[in-house]
Amino acid sequence: MPVGRRGPRGAGAARGGGRRGAPPGRGRWGGGGGGPAPPDDVLALLIDEINVKTVEFAASSEGLVTLSARPAFRALGRRFGKLTPEAAARIRELGEAQLRVVRGGGVVRIEVGGGTEEVGGDEMEVVEEARGGWVVRSEGRYTVALDPALDEGLRREGLARELVNRIQRLRRDSGLDITDRIRLSVDGTEGVCAAAREHEAVIARETLAVEVEVGSGPGEDCAVRKEVVVDGEAAVLGLARQA
Repeated sequence: MPVGRRGPRGAGAARGGGRRGAPPGRGRWGGGGGGPAPPDDVLALLIDEINVKTVEFAASSEGLVTLSARPAFRALGRRFGKLTPEAAARIRELGEAQLRVVRGGGVVRIEVGGGTEEVGGDEMEVVEEARGGWVVRSEGRYTVALDPALDEGLRREGLARELVNRIQRLRRDSGLDITDRIRLSVDGTEGVCAAAREHEAVIARETLAVEVEVGSGPGEDCAVRKEVVVDGEAAVLGLARQA
């Protein structure tokens, strides 16, 4: 599958579904083949689809995850019999370099019962855990890691995105044509007003608003008025068709 199609799916899973209104985060992409980053147009699609601010490309997933081995006791029992506990212990002791060989389809050697045996994917499951606070998902030879930590700037940007979604829904429900220009009012909590002021230009562009009033409440000329809760913040939206 092309990298541009595989990426959003895996990264969307890492975001827990990739909710479009969610605050943007930071992403890293670890490829197993060490190939080049995708073209600019594919990268732009990736950033938009998974809603992140930046994407960093790594030659491998080594800096993103730690690996451990989970012995497959049923397979070990058939092969090693009474030596199964010893074989399982040796498998648990395997280092990350060895586990990467196994995950790539290869085999490694362990000492069991005084002899050397080769083991691979049939005898264990290679389990990965994210380093630090990253959220990691892997598919095939690709690994996607997302940093879910949000500062206040990212929270305001996410809140503005969700305001756009709610305003678009209000436009549709009020019967406006998709090309109609509007006058828009946004009021609510301090967080809502701060987000609307900081991202007023984006909100206006996305909702076709020729005028955006923030913090004063819907005026009498607002034909449509609605109270909503946006990411836990109370907001009051008002709009009117621009003549």
